[in-house]
Amino acid sequence: MAPRGLTLTRDDDAARRAMAAAGDLKLERYLSSGATMDIARAFFYANGVFRFYRVTWNMVMGERCEADSLRQGTWTLKEGHTFPEQGGGVLAKLGVVANGQAGEEVLVAVHNDPSKVLVGSANLVFDVNPNMNDGC
Repeated sequence: MAPRGLTLTRDDDAARRAMAAAGDLKLERYLSSGATMDIARAFFYANGVFRFYRVTWNMVMGERCEADSLRQGTWTLKEGHTFPEQGGGVLAKLGVVANGQAGEEVLVAVHNDPSKVLVGSANLVFDVNPNMNDGC
């Protein structure tokens, strides 16, 4: 759930405030680099909608959405936590529903690096990109 070594204190209001402050949270992670890049994108919209998908980019064709990777649905805040380590931060456990399947997603934001969000049980580092377009 959370990165190792964090002391979590239940605080749903802190997570609610963090998600509200983020507005439309737009995240991306470069999976490969070079002449052809694979990019994972995640959007957690303030209206409770989420989208995940993968994009392939190369210098010749530009950006292409991998439509078979598209996962979309709704999210709600299930619980929130704060932690003092690494300059403090907030963990939000989200309930997600996509294609009739319910699940969970975990987002971790560390106050001393607001340009990054850890996503999922593997705590994958995503960059916050507020200017990214949702083009899939």
